[in-house]
Amino acid sequence: MSRAKIFIYLLLLLQSMLVFGQTPVARYGKLKLNGIQLSSECGNPVQLKGMSPDGPQYTLNCLEDPNAYITFQKDWGADIFRILKNNPSGLVGEEFESGLAILPNPSLEVINVKNSQVEINGAVVQLIDNFGTSVMKFTCLSNDNQINIGNLKPNIYMVKMTRNNKIT
Repeated sequence: MSRAKIFIYLLLLLQSMLVFGQTPVARYGKLKLNGIQLSSECGNPVQLKGMSPDGPQYTLNCLEDPNAYITFQKDWGADIFRILKNNPSGLVGEEFESGLAILPNPSLEVINVKNSQVEINGAVVQLIDNFGTSVMKFTCLSNDNQINIGNLKPNIYMVKMTRNNKIT
């Protein structure tokens, strides 16, 4: 390989390290908003790539494995990474219009299935995993039921309630 080719290769390698190996602040300077546009220190538009994993299947892995951050940055090109713990269902402390409440959410040991407006005694409740498999089935004995879910694997489950041949 000629010296010129080696020099060009090293120059391109150095340039890519300078461009891709920097933090957003190192690349763009102090970021600011111009109206609704994120801009560099010089006023040029900036588009950042971010990752915000949601759910225990991602979040727990990120907390246990520091290499996950490197993967998100190098393989997926993320400039920003944040771990988000939220309540995707909106059920914590809230009831549906029908009065149905499933609390707490999330839960590791027990869930409470309650209804303040409609009789759910005799209703059949199923917990369904993300593959569509029913992993637990029980019959409500009153309008205030406590179900032990401690034997289930950590996951996101859907709740299907059938009462009087109607699905809630």
